Amino acid sequence: MAACFTDQSHIRGLSLLVGLAGLLTGCTIFSQHPDISRSLSHSTEDQFVVLQNSHWQIEKIFQNEVLQGSTASLEFAETAHISGNSGCNVFHGGVGIEQDRISVKPLAGTRMACSDQLMEQEMHLYSALDLAEKWTIDRQGRLHLVDVPGNIVLIASPAD
Repeated sequence: MAACFTDQSHIRGLSLLVGLAGLLTGCTIFSQHPDISRSLSHSTEDQFVVLQNSHWQIEKIFQNEVLQGSTASLEFAETAHISGNSGCNVFHGGVGIEQDRISVKPLAGTRMACSDQLMEQEMHLYSALDLAEKWTIDRQGRLHLVDVPGNIVLIASPAD
């Protein structure tokens, strides 16, 4: 029975080390991107206020410029709700924001057929929103959404 207890202690210790390594890795995500000047780190309530009732014009999705003339946009409502335009269809859904973390819930939207390029842009936008784990605002006031490995998946400028 003592051997069983030792094995459980070993597993707990290993779990603690793995968790600590994950935490330390998460802390280095933004240091990989010199163009991201700061991560806002106030309380959860303050964080949501920054995005609350904000409108953004999407500039880049996965390092690709948004198609010229398309109306790709994001809007964060007063409640935990996100909506926007992919350049082809409109969409909406829930969003969770806690400090510098963001989690976009499953989206619903219209299903109009558009050009192949706009449909591809829409597919990439939905993928970027799904992958986004963190957000920040750079010195120019642009919104950056970042995935777990630290890649910028979306850049948007204030539309107001």
